Amino acid sequence: NVIYGFSNESDYKILDYKLEINKTTFDLKVNDQTFHITTKLVGKYNIYNYLVCLIIANKMGYSIEEITKKNDFITSPPGRMDGIKYKNSMIFVDYAHTPDAVSNVLNGVNSYKKDRIITIVGCGGDRDRMKRPIMGAIATELSDYVIFTNDNPRTEDEKQIMNDIVSGLKTDNYEIIHDRKRAIEKGVDMLDGEDILLILGKGHENYQIIGKEKMFHDDREHVKKYIEKKQEV
Repeated sequence: NVIYGFSNESDYKILDYKLEINKTTFDLKVNDQTFHITTKLVGKYNIYNYLVCLIIANKMGYSIEEITKKNDFITSPPGRMDGIKYKNSMIFVDYAHTPDAVSNVLNGVNSYKKDRIITIVGCGGDRDRMKRPIMGAIATELSDYVIFTNDNPRTEDEKQIMNDIVSGLKTDNYEIIHDRKRAIEKGVDMLDGEDILLILGKGHENYQIIGKEKMFHDDREHVKKYIEKKQEV
């Protein structure tokens, strides 16, 4: 068995770590030798994800020095805290679409935020209505500002979905923009300083279902196109 983590019994022991808007650094002690590691992966949970891969490669015979030389080539899977830098801000596209997933992403980002967290999120139509007010509460409580938008409304009335999401909210740090493209553009326009924009719910998906029609939509692609358009002006 191999033990890894923060405990003194760890074979691969994390000594210290620093979470930043676009990278994670930590010190790793193995057999009385300490390695300073920097990865583009963000969030504390990604230290554990990275370590699992490092340990497997190390046990296969690769030295830790060899492994860490490849860190610059390691990026997040498509749609999983997929980062896009914009000025001094960061935009993350993530698949989180359940209360637990949204809570985990927001709590993670809150641990290293410097300025505001702006969140774009919605709930699917013709699906579980019970989670909608929970999602609304989590988003507004853990973000500085929230834009609620469509996320595959399908055949359900988009206004009904939004009413469910905002019912019972005790804060007013949000707005509703049904059109997902416009919601993304508003979120990008709001960025200032070292803000973080989270675009949640679709991640790697490249479609939006409105009514019974499945149309092309890619959060990450739209962000990139809109940023290019703004830089041309």
